[in-house]
Amino acid sequence: MAVQRITAPLLVAAALLLVPPIAYVGSYRLLAAHGYTNYGARMAQYKYGGKAAEMFFKPLELADRRLRPGQWESLCVQLVAEPGP
Repeated sequence: MAVQRITAPLLVAAALLLVPPIAYVGSYRLLAAHGYTNYGARMAQYKYGGKAAEMFFKPLELADRRLRPGQWESLCVQLVAEPGP
């Protein structure tokens, strides 16, 4: 009985600690869209939030660029890397 009284609050606390990071990553995935600059470089654009969203999600965008570099290649690199017919 005593073990159940201790583990239940710990499980709830652990679940509550996971909510903010999951919400942060989920909102980034929902709001982020990739666009191109005039020079063909890939950049993040956000559907809502403008400059505030850009500043808020910058750390996650940098992590995304390191974890998925293929998604962030410039347009020129993608055109050269695609196999021809």
